[in-house]
Amino acid sequence: MQMPAEPIPHELLLRHAGFLRRLARDLLGDPSAADDAVQEVWLRALEKPPRHGSNVRGWLRVVLTNLVRSNARGVSRREAREREHAVDSGRDLLGTNPTDEATLRSVTEAVLALEEPLRTTVLQHYFQGLSTTEIAQRDHLPVSTVKSRLQRALEILRVRMKRDCGDSWRASLFALAVPSKIGKGVILMSLKTKLAIASLALIASILVYQSSTADPERTLDSAGGLAASRPALDGSAQEDPRQVTNRDVADRRAQVTATTPAPPAVADSHLDTRLFGTLQDPEGKPVAVQAIVVLTDSEARRRQGEVKSDGTFEFRSIPFGNYWALIGADGFVTSEQELELRPEQPQLRRDFTLQEARSIKVYATTPDGEILTEALTKVENRPWFTVLVPVATETRPDEWMPEVRGPSSTRPFGIGRFKDEGPRMKDLLKGGIGILELNREPPLFVSLTYSQRVLKTIELTQADAEVHFVLSIDEVIASLATVRMQVVDAENSTPLANAVVRLEDGLVYDVQSTSDTSGIAVIKRCNPGEYQLRITAVGYETIITRVLADSGVVTELGQVALRPEVRFEAEVIGPDGSLCSGSFLMGVLDPSTSVISHWKDVCSDARYGTDSGVLRVRGLGRKIYALQTAPHSFFGEQDRRKELVSGNVVIDLRSGAPPTGFKIRLRPASQLLIHVNDGLIAGLRYRIEDETGLELDGGRFYQSAPISISVPEGIYRVQLLDSVGSVLTTKTVTIDSTTQTVELSR
Repeated sequence: MQMPAEPIPHELLLRHAGFLRRLARDLLGDPSAADDAVQEVWLRALEKPPRHGSNVRGWLRVVLTNLVRSNARGVSRREAREREHAVDSGRDLLGTNPTDEATLRSVTEAVLALEEPLRTTVLQHYFQGLSTTEIAQRDHLPVSTVKSRLQRALEILRVRMKRDCGDSWRASLFALAVPSKIGKGVILMSLKTKLAIASLALIASILVYQSSTADPERTLDSAGGLAASRPALDGSAQEDPRQVTNRDVADRRAQVTATTPAPPAVADSHLDTRLFGTLQDPEGKPVAVQAIVVLTDSEARRRQGEVKSDGTFEFRSIPFGNYWALIGADGFVTSEQELELRPEQPQLRRDFTLQEARSIKVYATTPDGEILTEALTKVENRPWFTVLVPVATETRPDEWMPEVRGPSSTRPFGIGRFKDEGPRMKDLLKGGIGILELNREPPLFVSLTYSQRVLKTIELTQADAEVHFVLSIDEVIASLATVRMQVVDAENSTPLANAVVRLEDGLVYDVQSTSDTSGIAVIKRCNPGEYQLRITAVGYETIITRVLADSGVVTELGQVALRPEVRFEAEVIGPDGSLCSGSFLMGVLDPSTSVISHWKDVCSDARYGTDSGVLRVRGLGRKIYALQTAPHSFFGEQDRRKELVSGNVVIDLRSGAPPTGFKIRLRPASQLLIHVNDGLIAGLRYRIEDETGLELDGGRFYQSAPISISVPEGIYRVQLLDSVGSVLTTKTVTIDSTTQTVELSR
């Protein structure tokens, strides 16, 4: 008899929330309809979960695809908006149990009463479905900071629930923790209401779990609750085996701690500080729609303020010092301003006048006047909404734009930014796909790209306020690409069946195929463009390389030979000699160029709660690898000296015999602040190399505020690069336990 599916951990589901949301938006095009579809999948995952240990990502994809296929064709954007308005009426259907309803209301009020940034982190994690990694990437924070915030928030919620509901709070929350207890009316609720209840139930279940496993008066400064055995530590460094003996390691296996220090208390002299003001347009009217005010201090700590409906914002209890303010809103040019909060003026007002951006409405239709994306979906059921992207350039482009990687608001391409969501979308007529905000005035060129392929280019003049692309379905479909290869055993040329061949573009549009008995694998009709090709087979090395899926043709890769895999194992050791968790990046090192490429994410087992502190990696080849902690720019409030990081750890597997007794030691992080002192940061990048010339970190400057990088003590080269990668400035810096600042200029 088949056993019922065991519910998988909520954390594992949340890890795929971002992928699921993007896929839904690709399939449906309408953000509201996409949100509803994702929430329905969430409910199905909570009520009828897949088997734990199965391919959760694949299961979610299948459930969502089936849901969209059965419902999407009959759902219009108007109906999606009506479902939005149905949220309030759905609340009346919570059920007949007044205790459940009161408890639900108490949890909701407690969540909304949390102080920032705890409230935002909880809402992102439990209500938007973002994983801790996705939140860290979105807010430029270490994952450990996000986890610490969640832990502190849950502890505060648990204490408040006990205070407000008395000794009966556990029983009340337990009713919410079980979805079937929410009442018969749940079937009739709007999807958004059901997900809100499911999210509250998830929080409730965690709080109940904490209360049953922890002292009710204990705080999560000692990292109790669900994360008691999952220290959020990053970093790696090879250690001399003589420094940590096997006996020491064995004695400490059960002593892995997850202590996360509470953020330092705000000094009394800062409690009365206040920075406030108003955002307004050139006519003096308040600006509040999708508006942001972000403060970054001289230590690269970032704070985001809430902009109210009247355009006002404020920051309270912030330290004295210099700040870089980033101000923006939908339809306006994002600007920066440097300011200083001084002890003699602890109450500082700054009003910002935003300049309207030059916006071009973009339309894409067929010669018959049909919306292009809708016409394409009828012929090819694929995510067209996020691969048809308009890009503005100063000169007429060639047929390829390799820098294009998907949509939309968060990814500027060329000399503009394309936005396909927001309140201004309602002003578009039929066939409108979005708004292109320009960084400069015309004349210029606007191209409609399909993935990275340029379909059509139109010259824009000063008088133009919109641009119309008219293309036939055949013109777009003709750009589809096909990739073909044969996978064989490198030692005897025997075809390998069931090898997984996957094209990855760094977003969610991964496509794959499986080789047949002849070793032939064909990925048909994929989006044209450059991909990372990943080939895996059980017991063999994983091949990762770059491939261009050419438009309208079959890209023939010939034979790809796989050798038997090399397995690598190492113990991850903390500064005190105890085994601990760690998240790492592992890339292939080319010794002739010192370039590390084809990174993959790996982590020690302790991250998943086994407490073994052992890093195990399969599918490696006979190559040299470099392993390092995932680089993370710091914008949080915690004590950065508690972070654990490392430099590059080189692992030579060319002999096919992995090293034995390999140990990776995590070291306390030091902070390197990088600042471009002339403030001209458009298109500039940075790169950090260690003493051996290997790259340790790199990235792009998006604002003039300093960037903070966590690195181990050592000597580094910091380079300032232009948009094409040419080195403008190089400085050598010695990093010790104190924060070091590097000033770069062109």
